Amino acid sequence: MSRQEVIDKARDLIAPVMGEERGEEILNALLDIEKLDDSRRFASLLAL
Repeated sequence: MSRQEVIDKARDLIAPVMGEERGEEILNALLDIEKLDDSRRFASLLAL
C-alpha cells in the first residue's frame, strides 16, 4: 500500500469511532510524532 492509501484507510477506520475532526488531529499528530515534545498530548487524543 502507498503512504496515501494507509492514511486513507486509517482515516476510514478512525472517523466512525473518534469523529472526523478528532481523527484528523490524531492522524496529523501521528504523522508528525517526531516533532511532539510531550507524548501526553498524543495520548489525550486517543482517549475515548
